Amino acid sequence: MRLRCPAGLREAVVPLGVVTALAMLPDRMPPLLRLMAALEAGQAAGGDRRGMHSAAMLIVKEDGGVWLNNDVVLRLQVDDSEEPIAELRRLVEIAARQRERIRGR
Repeated sequence: MRLRCPAGLREAVVPLGVVTALAMLPDRMPPLLRLMAALEAGQAAGGDRRGMHSAAMLIVKEDGGVWLNNDVVLRLQVDDSEEPIAELRRLVEIAARQRERIRGR
């Protein structure tokens, strides 16, 4: 497999770390938690050489949004934080609990 390194990332070890982490996750893990694990793996593999100040997650699905004509299933964003990935993890866990509660109804 050949991975290209986007600008700002520390060589190919970051995308490789993400791919490796995703391959080790259970197939039935919800996409929300899979994306969070991928983000954490990328940071653990070296992250962005410019540092870390914010983190965000956007999940879209055609006609999957909660509002009319909206494809946004989930949008979370953390700005200007000393630990943005940890804060995003906290928000993801809250969203996952809320989604499970809604599905359980």
